[in-house]
Amino acid sequence: MTKSKLRLRLSAVYQATVKPFMVCMLELYLSLLLMVSLFQSPDPTKRDVQELQTTYYMAWVPLICTVTLLYSSKLLGKYGPNPDNFDRNLMGLKIVMWIYAFVELVLDKNMVIKKGPALYVAIIFCVCDMLRFQMEAMRLIYDDEELEEEVDRLANMVVAALENNDDETAFKHAVREVIQRNRELSEAPPLQNEDLALDSPYKKHSSSKEFYDQEEKDTTEYGTLEKRCDPL
Repeated sequence: MTKSKLRLRLSAVYQATVKPFMVCMLELYLSLLLMVSLFQSPDPTKRDVQELQTTYYMAWVPLICTVTLLYSSKLLGKYGPNPDNFDRNLMGLKIVMWIYAFVELVLDKNMVIKKGPALYVAIIFCVCDMLRFQMEAMRLIYDDEELEEEVDRLANMVVAALENNDDETAFKHAVREVIQRNRELSEAPPLQNEDLALDSPYKKHSSSKEFYDQEEKDTTEYGTLEKRCDPL
């Protein structure tokens, strides 16, 4: 196995397994920590240690939720969460993290809810986290890193195909995917340019219309005449 194939295989495993697990786990754990920030230990001398222990023993819940979200559909089939609704399912689990952490900390005798400005700051953090996730889910925040990773993946496919000189089919498939990807990205601008061209003031003006008509009349079966009427 060549280094390029090994690199491609590791990249595929990372994109399909490791990356979704880490993103989902960190997203849920962040929601839990933001809810923990609403509480504090009543004893100032034990406050830091108690809050650190709280974040440790509550970490198992985001782990279980992440495994359930990513792998239950493969085990349960249609009874599991739909992978196509990943963002919505993750949003629901974030809310579950908030509810779990709030109930757990209210029942914890070693933690009490904050008061005053500290409580307001923690609430602002929670609201901003939810708005940030919602904007990312609605694609209002675009991540250029994802586009760069997609370009790198396609480039690696082409490099791997080039190294396999005898595998002409793989090379054609890689090049075809690169062309198709670039074609999809470049479909929108030409449509906009066509709309602008249709709304050009030259075509709306009557004298300009006569000028275009005269150009069409100057075209003969022998070609286009060089002499054209000046609209001005």
